[in-house]
Amino acid sequence: MGVYVAVQAIEAIREANTVEELKAALPSSLEQLGFDNFGISCNKKEADELVLDPTLTTLSDAFRQDYERLGWVRNNPLLDEFGNIPVYRTWSVDADRPDRQFQEYAEFLTDIGMGSGIVVPLAKCPLMSVFCVEAPTPGAFPLDLVQQVAILGNATAIKVEMLGLGASDVADESAALRALSPQQVKILKWAAEGKSNTDIATILNLSKRGVAYHMSEILRKLGVASRAQAVSACFGGR
Repeated sequence: MGVYVAVQAIEAIREANTVEELKAALPSSLEQLGFDNFGISCNKKEADELVLDPTLTTLSDAFRQDYERLGWVRNNPLLDEFGNIPVYRTWSVDADRPDRQFQEYAEFLTDIGMGSGIVVPLAKCPLMSVFCVEAPTPGAFPLDLVQQVAILGNATAIKVEMLGLGASDVADESAALRALSPQQVKILKWAAEGKSNTDIATILNLSKRGVAYHMSEILRKLGVASRAQAVSACFGGR
């Protein structure tokens, strides 16, 4: 039954033409597979955004508020391990783990009705991205079910991108940088650090007039009106 449900879910995901249709396509299928919640977070720069600012989820705002209020933003042991997940990771609140941090987090999950889950990193996305499903009872998952969830996660990520959700500015920033000469990129990087034209001229051994010329060319090439806008276009406003 599991394989059939996964196939049907993938078809529903592919046929979804709106966010509402996508959000409706997943829960019923996942419920048949034994999961009562899901979340997908695409292209997040910080790990805590994966939970606090999901792209699409069935988890309530109350859950995220409690999660933040109780300090799990900084102490979530599952997020601490995120960078070491090769393909997927399963978890269960009854796992035999001696570390107190996990035990306390497991108590929090148990109190809100979560017993186990699967975490799937999404390789398609350029920044931190993950698909998660949660089940109400503890226990291990068979490998074929985990693989089906991974397929569903990646299918959902593709549809999320097609619908314009969770878009990354990485591609836009790269394109903006490619429009500039290597010297102009250096100048803009120093501008991003708050350096004035005079400072940049001294650092790069250029004339102030030369830096001013390059800065005007940067604005022209990027189609922006100020150096702050140029920095934002190329480096995300850092």
